Amino acid sequence: MLDPSFQFILLPTTQHIVLPIWHEAFPPPPETHTLSITANLPEPVGITVDGRAYSMPLFLNFTQGNHIIDLPVRVLLANGTFYDFHRWGDGLAEPRRELPLNGSMWLKVAYEKVYRLRIRVRTEGALTPGPRSYAVWVNDAQHSVENKGGEGELVLYLKEGRYEIKLERAYVLYMAPTATLQITFNRWVDGVIDHIRDVYLDRNMELVAIYR
Repeated sequence: MLDPSFQFILLPTTQHIVLPIWHEAFPPPPETHTLSITANLPEPVGITVDGRAYSMPLFLNFTQGNHIIDLPVRVLLANGTFYDFHRWGDGLAEPRRELPLNGSMWLKVAYEKVYRLRIRVRTEGALTPGPRSYAVWVNDAQHSVENKGGEGELVLYLKEGRYEIKLERAYVLYMAPTATLQITFNRWVDGVIDHIRDVYLDRNMELVAIYR
């Protein structure tokens, strides 16, 4: 008895030759759904979905199932403005997430504008390079800044607002029964002479402090 999964064709010859043709069954293509991701940013930024690079705003079809989405933690726009990731529209606070895509989805992402505050501290004069590290306080949060050849640098990204910046008055570099070597705060390069100062951050800002 012939297998019913075979199909037969007749060739135009003087004798009929029967040739079987095997039909292979293919699975249906995977189901796809639309995924839309938008953010409150004035220009497109790069993101990844399952390790592949895309641009946000995103509006594409993806296969049904779980997908890994990675958003940038910090974005630098063409005009020099910084934005930090805040949260997804559904409340998730991590920029990386696994998303089960079982139907079309529209997601929003919130970013916050931040400004770069760069504080450079350096030692000048005969006692260069100075201490191993400099202490810098920003709104009572202490930061230890490594001294590299006489200069250290602290970079923070902060929201708009007023901040108090404080430095140590002096550092003792060497102490002996007969002599003490130390450096003291001299000035800020922009003319402020107190080691404690307030700044209002509404743009990217750089401050330079001098010890002697």
